[in-house]
Amino acid sequence: MAVKTNKLVQYIDLGTYSIKYGTFQISKETNEVVEENKFIYKIPNTYSGPDLYMDSLGSYIKDIIGDLNKKLPIKFTCSSLFTPTNLSYLSRVDKDQVETRVKDELEKYASQEKIPIDGFYNQTKELFIKELDDKAQVISANILLNPKYVGIIKKHLYDNQLKFGGIYPALYNVYEQYLLAIESKEPWRDEAIVFVDFGYMTTKVDLFFQGKHLFNKVLHYGTKVFSDELFDFASKSGTTTLSPSDVEAVLHKIGFSKETDILAAMELDINNPAPYIANLEETLKSIFSKVNSSINYFVSALARNFTNDNASFMTIRKGPTHFLFSGGLINAKEFYIKASESFKGQIHLIDPFNFQNTLEQTEASILSDEFRSHLRENSPFVSIAQSMLLGLDQSKFNLNLIDKVDSENENLIKVLLKLPMSKYRTILVFILILSCLRSGFNYYSVSSAYNTFKRKSSKLKASLKNTEANRNELHKLKLESQLIDLKYENIQTFTKNYGHWPTLLKKLIQKLGPNIILKDLKFTTTLPQFKKNNYKKWKKSQNEKDSPWILKQINFKMSGIALSLSDVPQLIDSLKNTGIFKITKQPLTKFMPEKEIKTKSNNKGGPEIVKTESAHYTFSMQGSVLMENLL
Repeated sequence: MAVKTNKLVQYIDLGTYSIKYGTFQISKETNEVVEENKFIYKIPNTYSGPDLYMDSLGSYIKDIIGDLNKKLPIKFTCSSLFTPTNLSYLSRVDKDQVETRVKDELEKYASQEKIPIDGFYNQTKELFIKELDDKAQVISANILLNPKYVGIIKKHLYDNQLKFGGIYPALYNVYEQYLLAIESKEPWRDEAIVFVDFGYMTTKVDLFFQGKHLFNKVLHYGTKVFSDELFDFASKSGTTTLSPSDVEAVLHKIGFSKETDILAAMELDINNPAPYIANLEETLKSIFSKVNSSINYFVSALARNFTNDNASFMTIRKGPTHFLFSGGLINAKEFYIKASESFKGQIHLIDPFNFQNTLEQTEASILSDEFRSHLRENSPFVSIAQSMLLGLDQSKFNLNLIDKVDSENENLIKVLLKLPMSKYRTILVFILILSCLRSGFNYYSVSSAYNTFKRKSSKLKASLKNTEANRNELHKLKLESQLIDLKYENIQTFTKNYGHWPTLLKKLIQKLGPNIILKDLKFTTTLPQFKKNNYKKWKKSQNEKDSPWILKQINFKMSGIALSLSDVPQLIDSLKNTGIFKITKQPLTKFMPEKEIKTKSNNKGGPEIVKTESAHYTFSMQGSVLMENLL
């Protein structure tokens, strides 16, 4: 069930003997109905029919208005005398005729109850349908509501600045509580379950099976019959009669326990209390007998047509396994014992504010005085607790007989329409029209100023259209200028004193050791490369490692003679230690043995000159001069 929890709802239960009302919510923690406040208003007039009742409703509402919340819409759950319900059992109807037959039943019932058939609030709800070959078995519920009753209820509410939240018939309410029961007790789904509500004027009997509402009977035989029977008994026997309030007191204090001493102590004008108690017990048996007769009629005469198979039929024929009783009568002493004697199934007495406990009741817990006292205070609110499941379920809003209801936050127009006096309504309507005209003028003024501003803004936007592009272009040019300056500065550094470097380096190398003779030295320059992506990072950090210039160096290649093999490594170490030179390739060395070299004499005809070249090593190496560490 998609029921909203922890949301306050205001309900009124219009009964024929009393009006129950208050503000309630469903707890998110326990999923039970919780009262914020609750009240019972005993109707001062004897019930004389729904028309007279409705005529007096205005005075009843004025008596209880101090307890009502004007901000919350009032939802109603009404006695079946105001929302009469009748179940139609249609057997073997042609499938294409089901809708027509159901409508005929509704018209017949409306005519019987003298309610206009075209009433906006009359409804038909399909409770059960079983498909046969070309026929169908149908149970439909016809629910009627006299339009004039709706008008009367609304008028009395609006006269007192109250809000109307709709009407929920008892037939829907009890079905929702049955669904809650089988949700908690899954085995109950395949058992016949009966709900019986003892009202003042009527007793309602509902039978459920496999999630379906199969039987509903409204017996015009309620708890009022106890005072009626005692009145007849007193009239015939010539003894003292008891008022309805005295009968109610006797039922609560003595019930059906035959405790004549308690009745004698109540100081009623009774000589012999025994016949009175016996009369009460016989009346209770009569009510139970009518309930049993209604159930037996269904399970014996109608159940065969509205079950899915023989096993289901036999389950229903065995009778209900659980009876859930509600109403003021159930808290009478020894009611449970008498009910257990008359009905075969397990007995449950509905606690409206602890329904889960109702399903788990034991005989010991039911017979306790504490529980009976609790029921006496709370059992009158069963219809409201059942209706809460509908009133807080948005998916079942269509079960409200009234589709146009007031919300918690109403607009001004709805408030004006509900004002009781037309002259005040006219004045307020005039004020509303004046306010609308003033708002319209203000809107026109603001709209005109806005359009003027919009035109000026468009012109300014057009004039500044190219500004952003120009600014971006200037930024790019400035960046290019910085890069060119950097390149120029680097080239200056690179070429500064360039002509003196070979001489300087040659002299330096010659002085590195007496055992080295330099025979050849060549320098080549490498064109430095500029990494544009590194420039922005270097501009911020100014770290040499982030420099955008790479390969800033002069390469050299040299060859010569070393007197010994160890002189070459010594030369390399000497070059590296200067911090200027980097040897990129290992030197090549070659041993040259001693040999004679003959050359011609400078004098014509002179003897040849013979020179002896001592043994030595030739070598060649390559490296680079680092630009970052200038000489």
